[in-house]
Amino acid sequence: MKHEEEDIEIRSEKMRRIIGEIPPRLVRTGTAVIAVIAVAMAICAWLVKIDGQPLYSLILRF
Repeated sequence: MKHEEEDIEIRSEKMRRIIGEIPPRLVRTGTAVIAVIAVAMAICAWLVKIDGQPLYSLILRF
C-alpha cells in the first residue's frame, strides 16, 4: 500500500509539471496563425474597393 502511495505522488508531480507548462510550439503556431490572419485582412482591405475607394480608406476615413 505504501508503494502505491509513493507511485501516485511521483506521477502527480510529473503531471503537475506537464500540465503547468504551455508548449512553446503551440504558442508559436498560434502567434503565426494570428499574424497570417491579420496580414490577410490588411491585404483584403487594400484590394477591395467600394464606390471606387479602397476599403481601408473608408475604415480609416482618409
